[in-house]
Amino acid sequence: MRSTSDTARCAGLAVAALLALTPRLAAGGETGVWVQVAAGSSGPGRLSAAAMAYHDGISQTVLFGGYNGGGPTNETWFWNGSGWTHSGYGMYYACWSAAMAYDASKNVVLLHGGCDPAFYGATSQLVAGGWDLLNGSGPPYRCNHVLAYDPGRQRVLLFAGADTMGVTNDLLEWTGSAWQDLGVVGPGARRNHAMVYDEQRGVMLLFAGEDDSNAKLGDTWTLSGSTWTQVVGPNPGARANHAMAYDDARGRVVMFGGESSTGTMLADTWEWDGAAWEQTATTGPAARFTHAMAFDRARGRTVLYGGRAGDNLPFDDTWEYYVTGGGCSGGSECPSGFCVDSVCCDVPSCPECQRCDQPGREGACAPIENGTTCNGGQCWWGICMPLTDGGFGPDAPPPPPDGAQLDGPEGEVPDGGTAADQHGLVGWSCAAAPGGVVGLTLAALLALGLVGRRKPPGRRSG
Repeated sequence: MRSTSDTARCAGLAVAALLALTPRLAAGGETGVWVQVAAGSSGPGRLSAAAMAYHDGISQTVLFGGYNGGGPTNETWFWNGSGWTHSGYGMYYACWSAAMAYDASKNVVLLHGGCDPAFYGATSQLVAGGWDLLNGSGPPYRCNHVLAYDPGRQRVLLFAGADTMGVTNDLLEWTGSAWQDLGVVGPGARRNHAMVYDEQRGVMLLFAGEDDSNAKLGDTWTLSGSTWTQVVGPNPGARANHAMAYDDARGRVVMFGGESSTGTMLADTWEWDGAAWEQTATTGPAARFTHAMAFDRARGRTVLYGGRAGDNLPFDDTWEYYVTGGGCSGGSECPSGFCVDSVCCDVPSCPECQRCDQPGREGACAPIENGTTCNGGQCWWGICMPLTDGGFGPDAPPPPPDGAQLDGPEGEVPDGGTAADQHGLVGWSCAAAPGGVVGLTLAALLALGLVGRRKPPGRRSG
């Protein structure tokens, strides 16, 4: 039987191997993190193609409508960062694929259009007590379009989408009483695209969508004043029914998911820094399209709700995206709420022999320098290994986790000895463990409490 110290040795190697295999796509010392924060009956339920925007005036995210798997809804919900609340506000029609934006100049959320599958052209604003119908006609009936607030104009802009005549590429602004066509020439006609205002650069950012033949687009455009400019360069790839939100705390646009040109559901996360697209988090929500996203300015997190994967029922999960790794002096400065080793960390604290500020891995606990003294031993591969009872001596570090078997058959030392012989590992092998390296890796990490069991995370007819 192996001793606890034996398990610790293999766990040390396992941790190092896992850390080496884990990609850390970071920019400027920051790492994107998705966290599921709610699922199931605690919120709006299964929804795709809902409209969502953050309301600065009440510091909550507003969600309206959507497709619930059986038809459209007309419910309004609020997310406060800890749970969903049903508003009780009714709307005179139920729909999916409406467009919504927060109008900062009037401190209201503006909602336009939608489908059920008939097209709607109504414009409404959310005020204390419910939805106020402003304009029953608006622009031609519209669906699969976008709204975004332009603080320079102090107007909400509407771009493209589908109407009763097909797919459009018109740009309109809401004057407060009517929609006015700006007559601006720019990107081609499209629907199911995404557009947000980039406050740091002072431009609208438009990405992708699909044309009237359902061909997916992969172009990036900016709108400054009345001038559209296409951005040439690498991009996340053609897609539609994706979602974007502007992170004003960091001056970056966050994009997630969508449907690719081949019909594949996507689960990738990208950020736009004003010059280029960069892929960030590699784990997070399941692949999906027709989900909704908005940035929670009070809490510094991007909120994602629902969506679908192909023809499956809509999702009912809530996710939040934030970054770790930036400098801090207290948890209140971090979206995660955790300031560890003077950087924003994804956990409240790091185990002994690990820190959250290791170069190249800022924001997540990572091993400190091998050979560092720890409580009762030395740090090797992020684990405090004992110096007694067969432990490693200061002058005899363990071999690096190169995947090689550490010694010969049970009880046998190869001619001339091995690294294992020098380090008290004679007579056993990580590779010979039940289940092999993978089995011992999981067993050792579970035994040491470094990982735990986690519950799995909770077509365009909506």
